[in-house]
Amino acid sequence: MKALFQDSKLVLNISKNLIVQEPYVVLDTACLKDVYSSMRKDEKSRIVVVSKNDTVVGILTRRDIYTSLLSPAPSDRFGKQGGKKSTPYFDRDQPKKLDYPVKTFMTVRLNTVRDSEPIPELLDALIHSEYNSVVLTDRNNHPTGIISTRSILLTFLELQPIVKIPVTVVDRKHVLNNLVVNQLEASLKDFVKQVTVRLPLKSAELIIDVVKNSESQVKFYETTLDVTLIEGPNVETKTKSFSITRALKEARDKFLRRMDY
Repeated sequence: MKALFQDSKLVLNISKNLIVQEPYVVLDTACLKDVYSSMRKDEKSRIVVVSKNDTVVGILTRRDIYTSLLSPAPSDRFGKQGGKKSTPYFDRDQPKKLDYPVKTFMTVRLNTVRDSEPIPELLDALIHSEYNSVVLTDRNNHPTGIISTRSILLTFLELQPIVKIPVTVVDRKHVLNNLVVNQLEASLKDFVKQVTVRLPLKSAELIIDVVKNSESQVKFYETTLDVTLIEGPNVETKTKSFSITRALKEARDKFLRRMDY
């Protein structure tokens, strides 16, 4: 993130396009079970916790909840028995912990910034903070917005030009139906998307040859995966298999091994 923000032009573009999210706010006395259900339903990864007078007192993330469910309940550790060390009964604790108030598990250390600050200042506060989000507040410490590293990265990705890489499936004997060809194209596109993160490609082509027996039944499939790199020669991998999907997988694996991916 800090490396990205060394580019002043990029910072300006992100500042113009970043959308400050409306905070998902709950009272610190709310039941953890109800809050977690709402977070899952609304696909929220973090919530801002406020006191009864609507001032920010903490933040709760899904990670906080998962961690709490993997540790003993705050006041329900089982004591020593017969000289043995106390043992946390996680499965027995879980139902009880879900009934605890949010304030039991929230993080009280959080980064708050006045919402009157310009966006570049908010971004700077987030980048140089040890936390993954910044909560915006008004002068009365009421939450008005939130930005996170995730929202910045999503904005950055949206600013990038979309480069479409041609993907082709060639059935030389015309024996595959359209559904199978479409599935192969989808798998090939996923493969190209995975590879281009580290290795720029120009195009990818899958050539399929069907070998039949004397009774005109499919004996096996021969596949050739031909990948054109933006820099460097074409890379061609060949495979044989009784399954067309397995043949494609083996061709992809061969390519990745050859490129030390």
